[in-house]
Amino acid sequence: MAKKIVFEIDEDLHKKLKLFCTNHETTITKEITDFICSLVEADEEMLKEAETEGKKEIPALKQEKSFDVDAFRKGLGLISKEEKPEASFSLEDIL
Repeated sequence: MAKKIVFEIDEDLHKKLKLFCTNHETTITKEITDFICSLVEADEEMLKEAETEGKKEIPALKQEKSFDVDAFRKGLGLISKEEKPEASFSLEDIL
């Protein structure tokens, strides 16, 4: 089940983000989702490194259960970060 997140950003920053997405033929939703996924992946990687180095516990990285980023992307209908998008977007799709 998808969840909606609402937050406020400066109008100028929103315009820049929208222009970035238009220039890169993507959407704001996709870029924000990819950013969140990269944060989760980085956190998981740090946790794995800490475990392999034999550290007992790192509170900032401790997670109750693992998070499957690829399954999350698939559930949202997104491709994995390794796959290249084949379809092109039109300006009408983005705006």
